[in-house]
Formats: sequence, C-alpha cells, structure tokens
Amino acid sequence: MKGTLLALVSTVIALGSLSPAQAGDIRPGAIRLNLGEKVTLACKNPGTHQDVAKTPIITNNTNAPIPSGKTIFWNATDGDKGKLTGPLAVGASISGIGSTPAHYSYSCTAFYFK
Repeated sequence: MKGTLLALVSTVIALGSLSPAQAGDIRPGAIRLNLGEKVTLACKNPGTHQDVAKTPIITNNTNAPIPSGKTIFWNATDGDKGKLTGPLAVGASISGIGSTPAHYSYSCTAFYFK
C-alpha cells in the first residue's frame, strides 16, 4: 500500500511539471459503458393545471413489458427531468413528478435501456 501511494504521489508531482500539451498526451481515454439498447417511450404533457410540479404521463407504447427494476428516464423541454422504476405493462401509463412547476407549455421524452 505504501508503495502504491508513493507511486501515485510521484505521478502527480511529475504531471505538475509537464506542459499542458504533454499532460494532455498522457490522459486516459474515455471509458465507454454499454447500457443496452435505448428504447423510446411515449411521453406527454397532460395539459392539466400543474402549479406544484409537472406531471408528465409516460406510456409503454412498445410491444414488450418493461421489467421490474428497470429505470425509466424522462426529460422536459424546460430542462426538468426525472426517473421512475418499472415494471410497466404494454399500454400502461405512469405519471412522473418534476421538480419545477409547469408555468408554461412543455413537451417531454421518455426512454429506458433494454
């Protein structure tokens, strides 16, 4: 453990003495994660009074149920977003709860990773 810490400190010191161009050459590459296939779901503004928080309606418009434990993500055009957890049967809908009121019209998108 002591040897690992010493190596780490030596690396940090060495990086501090490099020019930005040199330091840029030794940065590790981005790590790519495969989250699975992105599946788009229907999402709509119900058009009702939403003065406390927005309540987008997410519908499973695919031909397969969303299993228990899957995270369903939604995003609104005003920057609000949220997530819910499955299961969600084919044709079933759930309501999200945003963190900001819908003072004006918005649209939304929803998806999960298969």
